[in-house]
Amino acid sequence: MDSLLNAISALPAHVRPSVCDGVACTSAVVTGDAWAPTFCALVDAAESSVFLAQYAISFRWPLQVSHQFRPLVSLSAAAERGLVCRAVLATHSRHSSSAHFNIRAARSLYDRGFSVRLHPRAHLLHAKLLLVDGRVALFGSHNISHASSASNVDLSVLLSGSAHVAAVDRFASSVWSSSSIYGV
Repeated sequence: MDSLLNAISALPAHVRPSVCDGVACTSAVVTGDAWAPTFCALVDAAESSVFLAQYAISFRWPLQVSHQFRPLVSLSAAAERGLVCRAVLATHSRHSSSAHFNIRAARSLYDRGFSVRLHPRAHLLHAKLLLVDGRVALFGSHNISHASSASNVDLSVLLSGSAHVAAVDRFASSVWSSSSIYGV
């Protein structure tokens, strides 16, 4: 069993995927405080690639929880392992509170080896997607932020299985190709 499947099987029972009826896939609903550790476990287990499409990213976490969920550490480690790491972030109006966070996140990810693109404002990128090794997707309403992990009522789905993840991968490719290169 590879490291990604090991990471999934090590998730808490209420998060661990179950087999879909009649379809070669697994899925699970991820809510509450299970989302953050699931996100990090998937990134940490990645073997070839990490793709993010995010509406908002904030790496500012209260000290009491920053040791529990360290997205920047996990994402940085993936890039340091030589994985193909790509991120598409929403471009917000300058007056949006998310604009400042996303520009800082873009710089931080770029500096750590990610290829980063910014999605044009004309079509707001509202997706919250993590695609790992083209085989496992975590998507839903969770932004990469403390509020999404700890205090918002958010819902995400963990999905694996070639047919279903292939559709998510096509979405990721479309978002990537329609976004502007950051850092050039």
